Amino acid sequence: MSAEDSEKFKIRMDDDDIPDEDIEGEEETDDYPLKRPVRDHSVNLRRRLTIITVLLTFLITVLAVAGFYQLQKLHESSMMASTTAVSDLYREIETQLNTLSEQIVSMDEKIGTEIAGVEKNVASLEGLKPGLEKVKSSSVSKKEHEKDLADIQNQMAALKTLVDGFQVEMKAGNEGLQKKLDALASGANAHEKTVKALQVRQTNVENEKVDLKAFREALKKQEEQLNLANAQLKKEINSLRVEVVKLLSQPSSGGGSSKLIEQNIE
Repeated sequence: MSAEDSEKFKIRMDDDDIPDEDIEGEEETDDYPLKRPVRDHSVNLRRRLTIITVLLTFLITVLAVAGFYQLQKLHESSMMASTTAVSDLYREIETQLNTLSEQIVSMDEKIGTEIAGVEKNVASLEGLKPGLEKVKSSSVSKKEHEKDLADIQNQMAALKTLVDGFQVEMKAGNEGLQKKLDALASGANAHEKTVKALQVRQTNVENEKVDLKAFREALKKQEEQLNLANAQLKKEINSLRVEVVKLLSQPSSGGGSSKLIEQNIE
């Protein structure tokens, strides 16, 4: 091969803009035997780049799924903590109700005792009435009569003091009971809000599980398509290897052409 022919051969080897239709229309000669293998090798390189891109995309998808699983695990831990908090709130409310019941029972016993004392004092006053009548009808001295009246007034004053103290205690007990009932109502409202929030979060978790199932199915289909593409690509690579071997086995016009073929294949 002359120097001019070698120069033409190099120019045609570097020219990738020639359409395939022009190449198919030309006749193969000894001057240009390597055009089609070089273009096939370029297509092979592009396909390899495509495979690498698909594999990187698949790796990124797998990492995204792993991150989503980790996020779901954190979400479930948060749900368990919220459930524990609600259980503690239930136990605290139950304890307060038991304490309140005990206080109500104690208050009832105290009220019964006070009422019994009042009835006893009233009975004693009723017992004094016959004596007063007797004093009025008898010929006792005025001084003794005044003493008996003073004793009766003292007993009436003591009874009034006892009744007033009992009313004050009842009022204080009612106020304390009302405050505890208000606190329990507030706790019940807060608990109801917490339960509603947990129900909303549970609904969100169910929706996320449905989305994750659909995402898994899509990922499985994509993996199947990728496996089919890999199998097809292996077939094409084997076919290209067979064609390259055939081209290398064909006689060339010079030793330089064989070396260029080997370099392009590498």
